[in-house]
Amino acid sequence: MSAYPKILAPGVPILQNGYVVDNLERAMEQWLALGVGPFIRLDIDLEEAVYRGTPQPIRARFGLAQAGGIQIELIEPVGDHPCAYRDSVAVGESALHHVMKISQDYDADLAALRAAGFEVANEGVFGGGMRLAYIDTRSAIGCMLEIIADCEAIQTIGAAVIAASVDWDGSDPVRQLAPEG
Repeated sequence: MSAYPKILAPGVPILQNGYVVDNLERAMEQWLALGVGPFIRLDIDLEEAVYRGTPQPIRARFGLAQAGGIQIELIEPVGDHPCAYRDSVAVGESALHHVMKISQDYDADLAALRAAGFEVANEGVFGGGMRLAYIDTRSAIGCMLEIIADCEAIQTIGAAVIAASVDWDGSDPVRQLAPEG
């Protein structure tokens, strides 16, 4: 029996399904029509990201909503920079891109995944020191795996998305993420 990286071990919760979409507003409307919402909007511009070992910014528009125990992330890449999003979803298409988990030991999880033969497609740091990586696990699970280091910033964003969904009555379906104070 082969050894598997602990990050993929039983009991490790998948907290998010991430979809690359061609048009963020249209995609949010489609999910809203299914009763999933409200969406929290934010834009990300990671100037110091790395794509497959080469410095390359990540720019994208995001919509986040909670659907039961799973967060739905809609991602519209901006610009024509090479990135993990375009590795598996071509311009003009929309599809599942990744599943995500929060890592309690980010460096060890990355090392285990690399040792298992998986390449880091993108890596960067988002506001509040949130380290994230997209691991190219398509050969194993059909999509990428995103890991995010557990930190206050990811907990704050996750809590805001969940809180918005509690008792949501359909009003105010798209909201901007409040800036960090």
